[in-house]
Amino acid sequence: ITGLAELMFNAIEHGNLNIGFNQKNELLKSGTWHAEIEQRLQNPQLAHRRAQAVITRKDSGIYVVITDEGEGFEWKNYLKIDPSRADSPHGRGIAHARAVCFDKLTYNDDGNKVVVFSKEVDVLDW
Repeated sequence: ITGLAELMFNAIEHGNLNIGFNQKNELLKSGTWHAEIEQRLQNPQLAHRRAQAVITRKDSGIYVVITDEGEGFEWKNYLKIDPSRADSPHGRGIAHARAVCFDKLTYNDDGNKVVVFSKEVDVLDW
């Protein structure tokens, strides 16, 4: 569940609401992150955007495809924990999800669709 939640929050926050890494740092430092999320959810240009998760169970395991309506991002920079971001209060969720939660995690070229795969497990373990 942690990995899926992280990826869904990323789709909404960074994808649909267009909050970049550095901007989130500043919002967290200033204590205005929550207010900014609420403000953007009320913005007519962003409020209509949706994130979608499609879960498919196959013989080999469970696939989840998460898609957002944002422009995407440079996802390759976040597949591993970067020591330069070690002091940041965020920025490790994708690497954590990839390393701990799923057997496979891949993005489309733009970075607004992620596909994760997990061998057959109890869904509650996610």
